[in-house]
Amino acid sequence: MMKQRMITLLRREYWEHKTGFFTTPIVVGAVLLVFLLMAWVLATQASDEFAGGNWVLKEQIRNLSLLGDATLRQHWSGIFIAVDGIFNLTLFTVLFFYLLGTLSDDRKDRSILFWKSMPVSDSETVLSKLLTALIVAPAIMLAAEFLTLLAGTLLFWFWLLFQDAPAWRLSFGAAPLFSHTLTNALNYLIHGLWMLPLYGWLLLASAAARRRPFLLATAPLLALVILENFFSLLADWSLRDNFITPYIVNRFKDGMIPVQLHLGGAHGSLQTATLKLGEQGSHLATQLLARPEMWVGILLGGLFIAVAIGFRRYREDG
Repeated sequence: MMKQRMITLLRREYWEHKTGFFTTPIVVGAVLLVFLLMAWVLATQASDEFAGGNWVLKEQIRNLSLLGDATLRQHWSGIFIAVDGIFNLTLFTVLFFYLLGTLSDDRKDRSILFWKSMPVSDSETVLSKLLTALIVAPAIMLAAEFLTLLAGTLLFWFWLLFQDAPAWRLSFGAAPLFSHTLTNALNYLIHGLWMLPLYGWLLLASAAARRRPFLLATAPLLALVILENFFSLLADWSLRDNFITPYIVNRFKDGMIPVQLHLGGAHGSLQTATLKLGEQGSHLATQLLARPEMWVGILLGGLFIAVAIGFRRYREDG
């Protein structure tokens, strides 16, 4: 019964925020494909008009054909990582405003009274919103990115057919579509755990704020950063021993930069080699889950979520 209620709540979150979770990544993918087509048209026209016909373009394709399979794969991985950056920033933006408003909006329109009359606990309601941020939204974003990469690779293959080039080898034969997507799926799961303190804090601000959750979420963090830097400078004119500032800044930064570039490192900075997680996924995942700062963040996020549930239980005003 609880499982069925949770599925129903997750469906509710999707349908109430369909524009952010579904429409936004589709639009982002479509815009990227349009820009890709425009770039190819301009490149072909520039080659025809300014480089003595198609000679330069043919020469570039020939040089590309001479590259080894491993080098081609690396080129494709670099392109895919650039696309990851765009989709990851989109996901972070969507989740930031979703979590910030999800527990305050239904108090403003008084729909909270309807949901509290249903046989659903406040804990289930808050956890459904967290699971939406950790699983549902990343899964949709991942699917949209895969379709974008697939369509872009297909367009490139089709374009190569008219350039007298080994179209399959230079496109689908080298592009790590499926392995890259599987790597991203694991990345998003680990990344969600890493971002749990920020997600929990946003839920807490959304549940506690009477009118402006954005101000409640950002003002205390900004005050902590200012105070820590002030006392650090007051002590020895150095920011070397700062702890709170790097922690807060890095959590926001880790939410925006491509996930593959953010796994491993000190002070909450998640850096590692791009393809290693795909090659040694379970090993690196185990390493990350064993890091103290990962579990400190999870415990902190859990605390914020528990307090958010408390506010949800006792606050019904807007």
